Amino acid sequence: MPQKLPNTISATIMVKEMLEKWGYSVRQRYIDNDVKIIAKKNGITHRIEVESRVKDGRFDSMSTFVYGEVNFLACKEKFIKNGDFWYIIVSKKDCMIIMHSDDIYKPQNYRDKNCNSETYTGKDKFYVLPTNQCHFFNEQTPTIMQLCLHAKFTDGKKNFKVIGMEFHPQPDKSLKIFYEFEEEGAQPPKIYMREKEHICKLLEEGKLKHL
Repeated sequence: MPQKLPNTISATIMVKEMLEKWGYSVRQRYIDNDVKIIAKKNGITHRIEVESRVKDGRFDSMSTFVYGEVNFLACKEKFIKNGDFWYIIVSKKDCMIIMHSDDIYKPQNYRDKNCNSETYTGKDKFYVLPTNQCHFFNEQTPTIMQLCLHAKFTDGKKNFKVIGMEFHPQPDKSLKIFYEFEEEGAQPPKIYMREKEHICKLLEEGKLKHL
């Protein structure tokens, strides 16, 4: 019988293989003092940290994540000294949460919390974000991951690059996410802002393609 891999290693392998399917050149690293994945494509390098959730990891979408907040380990803040990074949390059901270190590691997000997990009991340090501000996706619905990685897209005539995103509070206290696209080669530079759901629909219909 094949030996079962530790949860974080198997989660990292899954993320690595998913990125390779999308054409990224991926280097996986078995280290504790920096991110586990370096991914490159179109001249852009992404640093990616992967964590497997064991105790609270039985979610397959935002709607089945039963907590109002997502905890990100404070001990990984030190990885920033080598460059910013994407932090991916993988559930037992292969759903993933992805957030950028710039959005996580802010003083106002810091918390001391009591922990009771399979591997540790006691106080630990976290940075905490509301669940509705986090990006959930899986391998079958990868659009959010591709958008988060500041990917390049084409509508068949022009190429665009994601250069940022903004959260807009709504009257019902929900949030809408808008992405900023830059048209490549345009003089003067042209910036477009589009709602996440609109971009996802265009991708699903094939009117916009991921490069």
